[in-house]
Amino acid sequence: MEEIKQIICQAEDKIAKWAEEISDYIYNNPELSDEEYKSSAYLVKKLRSIGFNVTYPYLGFDTSFKAEYCSDNEHNGKTVAFLAEYDALPGYGDAHNKTAHACGHNWIAGSTMAAARSLKDISRYFNGKIILFGTQSEEKTGSKVNFAELGAFDNIDAVLQMHLGRVNCVDTTAMAMTDYTFEFYGRAAHAAKEPEN
Repeated sequence: MEEIKQIICQAEDKIAKWAEEISDYIYNNPELSDEEYKSSAYLVKKLRSIGFNVTYPYLGFDTSFKAEYCSDNEHNGKTVAFLAEYDALPGYGDAHNKTAHACGHNWIAGSTMAAARSLKDISRYFNGKIILFGTQSEEKTGSKVNFAELGAFDNIDAVLQMHLGRVNCVDTTAMAMTDYTFEFYGRAAHAAKEPEN
């Protein structure tokens, strides 16, 4: 197991600059939900250039995609998928462009691209399929829900998501898996839907 960890870390180290360039591009070209045409096209081009087969657009969503790489021709192994986000928020940018990546989706795009590429680069050590889903409009409609309803995650052994936080952790409590009832009073507010509040 330690040998595999070392191989993965070496693969990640080799592509760190590549991942940073992706994050920087997405950060410097912020696009609102359902308008991520530059971002999605850029990510698709990068994925195709490293050997992924890409379906774009995907499931009828203009700026979503599904990128696949199979380590063997017969696909005898497991399938792991990563979820990339790349939409920005309104109202957080400067006077020139009021749109900005205030929620870190540029970093999520770069990191999930790096994770998928790292696995691809060491795929000679395992049989399986690597998928990267480009999930548009996460700040507005949450396309992952649509993906699930349309069967995109069927027959996948593990789907991995990441997000920015104060600490690094692999195992965290997912409140989305537990039912809670909250009652709020006051004005509705969300950074993407009602930035004025």
